[in-house]
Amino acid sequence: MNLKIMGKLVGKTHLNFHVLNKNVEIGHAQYILKSNSAILTNMEIKKSERRKGYGSTLLKHAEKRIFKHIPLETIYVTAWQPFGSWDVIDFYKKNDFVIDKTQFIICQNQTYDDTSVIYDLYPMKKDIKPSQRLDIMLV
Repeated sequence: MNLKIMGKLVGKTHLNFHVLNKNVEIGHAQYILKSNSAILTNMEIKKSERRKGYGSTLLKHAEKRIFKHIPLETIYVTAWQPFGSWDVIDFYKKNDFVIDKTQFIICQNQTYDDTSVIYDLYPMKKDIKPSQRLDIMLV
């Protein structure tokens, strides 16, 4: 695997990542940084490159990089799950995210129709435990 992940802080609150495999971009992610949390606003890996571990690697790399800027405690994301499937939710669960029930009550049954796909929207979060924070700092 010839994977390279490049991150760039844009202003004080936005962190953008690009994932390259053999110098060809195969994915990206954008985060908004808050005082002790981050919001993953967009993440995508090319369809042909999915299920190869690149998305999970990107999430882990981003956590380490974010921790250099803020005392990260929680990462939030709204998972856009195509109606009738679970692969996006399963991906985030595999990476220690859970459905944020406090937000789910507020936006239960939220959907988005982009005229070609209907998405169910699931608010999710990942709490970074103190022991995980120590592991992140030591790497």
